Amino acid sequence: MALIKCPECDNKISDKADSCPKCGYELHKVSNEKSNNGRFNQKNKKDGYRYLFIFAVLVILFLLFTQNRNSSNNNDNNNGTTNPSSTNGYMVYNDARLNISFEYPNGYKIVTDNDGFIYISKNVNNKKAVIPYVIIGRYEKFNNSVQFLNSFTDYMRKNYSDLKLTIDLVSGNIGDKVVYGLAYNYTSSNHLIVDNRYATVINNVVYMIGSKEENSNSTEVNNLVEHIISTLTVGGN
Repeated sequence: MALIKCPECDNKISDKADSCPKCGYELHKVSNEKSNNGRFNQKNKKDGYRYLFIFAVLVILFLLFTQNRNSSNNNDNNNGTTNPSSTNGYMVYNDARLNISFEYPNGYKIVTDNDGFIYISKNVNNKKAVIPYVIIGRYEKFNNSVQFLNSFTDYMRKNYSDLKLTIDLVSGNIGDKVVYGLAYNYTSSNHLIVDNRYATVINNVVYMIGSKEENSNSTEVNNLVEHIISTLTVGGN
């Protein structure tokens, strides 16, 4: 046992005493506070690790959600699959219903409807493609491109009273395909629509690739149509 001075009144007391007999100062108060602070800091450290872990889990879940959402947006309401293409900047879309595949640029989205049409556009609103867009369809009852386009023109005249045929029937080769095409102008919802339609025969079936824009054709959409046609394959052909 040793004698120490009371921190409060300087009275000499035993270092084993719990408190100073003169002023009542609790000698072990400081050590107890240090012990409690140690336990408190240890608890805070554990809580900090727990909160950090929870935060990390939330960040991972958010990133997964964002990735899934972006993937869903790139192929909104479609019935096919999309894979990266060997062509830089393009994706490959495979549609089981039409049994076709083609390339389209990154940044575009694909939607399909119940009639089997495929739409390629940068913008989708309420699960529908927004102009400008490219449309693809299959017409099994036709095996001749000219016959199909003439029939399609009759259909368009019935639906648009101000329809104008701005480019009459033309033909050419795109990739390994013989393609026929024509173009229309008409008004829809007070907007001037420029509508191009192309047809090619693969395995004795007509495939139509069209584009819709407002006011005029753009080089970007024309190049998109050309690339889709050149990369279009049916059943591996």
